[in-house]
This record gives sequence, C-alpha cells and structure tokens, in this order.
Amino acid sequence: MEAIYTAILNLPGLEFLALGVLALLSWLFARTMTARPRNLAAVLGGALVVLILWGLGAG
Repeated sequence: MEAIYTAILNLPGLEFLALGVLALLSWLFARTMTARPRNLAAVLGGALVVLILWGLGAG
C-alpha cells in the first residue's frame, strides 16, 4: 500500500490529481478495513493514513 502512495506522490506536476487519488485510495482502504463503510471513524482513519503517508513522502 505504501508503494502505491509513494508512486503517486512522486508524479511530477500532478499534485492536485495525486491528492484526489490519495483521497480515493484512503476512502477505499478505510471502507475495506471496517465493517461499516459509512462510519465516521473509517473516514477519519483513512484521512489519518493519508496524512501520515503524505508526511513520510514529503520528509
């Protein structure tokens, strides 16, 4: 999963598209990891994963 995020973050000149793809991937990841896909915790967890991986990629 991290390799996918890293590959997306390394695309040149496509920051906004990359953010959209990251948001979609995090939503799908959160949906598959929880029994209730519309749970607020799943959405927040997906957003947290994106923020952590974004920080790792930027650092």
